[in-house]
Amino acid sequence: MNHRAKNYFSHQWQNGSGNIGISHDPATWEPVAEYSCATTAEFETGVSAARHAFDCGTWPHQPRLRAEILYEFAELLQARSREIEPVLVQLNGKLIKEARGEIGASISELKYYAGLARNLWGRVAEIDSGCYSMIAREGAGVVGIRGPNGMTNFKGPSIFMVLL
Repeated sequence: MNHRAKNYFSHQWQNGSGNIGISHDPATWEPVAEYSCATTAEFETGVSAARHAFDCGTWPHQPRLRAEILYEFAELLQARSREIEPVLVQLNGKLIKEARGEIGASISELKYYAGLARNLWGRVAEIDSGCYSMIAREGAGVVGIRGPNGMTNFKGPSIFMVLL
């Protein structure tokens, strides 16, 4: 195995203190990656740090910065897409066409939300009968995103803390 996924907290990539998991290629069942699980305490520390950064920092009031970060993420993802495609194929058992589609959709969404971050007015729109979408002028807060365990062959929680 040539890679161990780590956790990012306290401004650095770190191994979690929890178990080390192994991800397998679904086609061959060969181990292809390891991941480092955070403990509950490490997770809570990360959430607290993200909350503190949001509450005490200027992030919620810097739409240009939020837009620049999202757009730069999209550009970096696009620049490395050919490198990422085989990883998606190997870890998820996807066809290369599916991997390219996922990466392309991710780039598109990142650029879309980069544009929305610069939206200097708020509004509410009814996008379907009884279903409303709201755009706010500033970041909403700390959000945890967890992909379901069965979503990929990456057997373990995928949690990303995001300042929105």
